Amino acid sequence: SPDGTRVALDIRDQENDIWVLDLARGTLTRLTDSPAIDQYPVWTPDGPRLIFGSGRASAGNLFWQPADKTGSVEQLTTSSNNQAPQSISPDGTRLVFRELAPGRGGDLRVARMDGAAQPPGSAPSTASGQRPTEPLVQTVAVEQNGEISPDGHWLAYQSNESGQYQIYVRPFPNVDDGHWTISTAGGTRPLWAGNGKELFYLDGTTAMTTVPVQTTPTFAPGTPTKLFAGRYLISAAGRTFDVSLDGQKFLMIKESTNTTGDQTSTPANMVVVINWLEELKAKFPAK
Repeated sequence: SPDGTRVALDIRDQENDIWVLDLARGTLTRLTDSPAIDQYPVWTPDGPRLIFGSGRASAGNLFWQPADKTGSVEQLTTSSNNQAPQSISPDGTRLVFRELAPGRGGDLRVARMDGAAQPPGSAPSTASGQRPTEPLVQTVAVEQNGEISPDGHWLAYQSNESGQYQIYVRPFPNVDDGHWTISTAGGTRPLWAGNGKELFYLDGTTAMTTVPVQTTPTFAPGTPTKLFAGRYLISAAGRTFDVSLDGQKFLMIKESTNTTGDQTSTPANMVVVINWLEELKAKFPAK
């Protein structure tokens, strides 16, 4: 969350809902409760709402809901294409999201959250409260995991335009005014440090990597440095890690392991034994 006290996550179980973890209290509270799949939560800048993708609409569109469950769910977009929120600008006026259109691997679009006039070529609002959208980064390559910088002036994202996924940065919202390659050995799932002077991402070996960036007087990336690697969960899409506001702590999802320490794709099991007392008596009869 913007104040660093809570974590929003989707839990991939039989319910597939959004939950909120209170870090101080250690409590986990369900936010959404729908038969549909709710996933990819994004906090609004001041923290009162969570934006998420949901199958409540047939294709999977964008919704939001108060983070304290005091209000109802509201649909933000309507499209026949699957959509997933990725990042919101610091002033809360623009939401970057990924859209999967037929014949395309994935593009980045932006939704206007401030009710501003629709730009030419935008997808119009189709119902009260819904937001107009427009293309942001749309090429023949696959673009996803767009992250707006803390000052709102830069967009980091991953693309396979070179033949493999690398991390790129463009100015935001005028993305055609520049184009810089950040990673050097593959890269996915970028994330800005809170001070905006550093980018984190997973390299081609999924090791956590950092790159210093200079934004003034012109944008210039530094040399990538590996921070650490480990058995951490990486989803097929989306970012499954976060960093503290001071950039010193990482929140990761650790892979489950079996008793030999080998990685396993199945979750840990709970074994319930009934009539255990009678079994104990049979093994150790009273003398």
